Amino acid sequence: MEYVAHAANRGYRQLHAGIGALASQPRNQNINTAILGVFGIAPDGDRVKTGWGELNWKIMGTNMPGAEMTFGTCHINPGERNPLHSHPTCEEFLYVVSGSCEHKLGDEVTLMGPGDIIRIPRDVRHWARAMGDQPVFALIVFSSGTRTAIDHEGGGVA
Repeated sequence: MEYVAHAANRGYRQLHAGIGALASQPRNQNINTAILGVFGIAPDGDRVKTGWGELNWKIMGTNMPGAEMTFGTCHINPGERNPLHSHPTCEEFLYVVSGSCEHKLGDEVTLMGPGDIIRIPRDVRHWARAMGDQPVFALIVFSSGTRTAIDHEGGGVA
């Protein structure tokens, strides 16, 4: 599948290790508050609990005016999946930090693990399901500060 870059095949393990090291660093508390509109701090983000896990929106147009991208995290409970959905206004990148999942993109399903990334084009229906007994934790980035999602199964948060 041309939309998936598996860590084992393309050297993304080094990037994954770097992200883990950055995440473990203490937050600098001496930030000049005059530049928060550009850099912003979202210690807890905008958490959205779902029946399948949690979305946590760290950066988006509503909490960082002028942002032209959306950045967040996605936690999917073991054995659960988010509903089939699409994004009509933007593309999405999903980077698996921990756990493993199968990801449906259009008519194709691929297995993803730590260090793997997938590009989800605008308007393509997709979902992710946590495999095994561990949750999936992923970074998600959208090409718009005003991300929208259409749930194609009804009643769920995507």
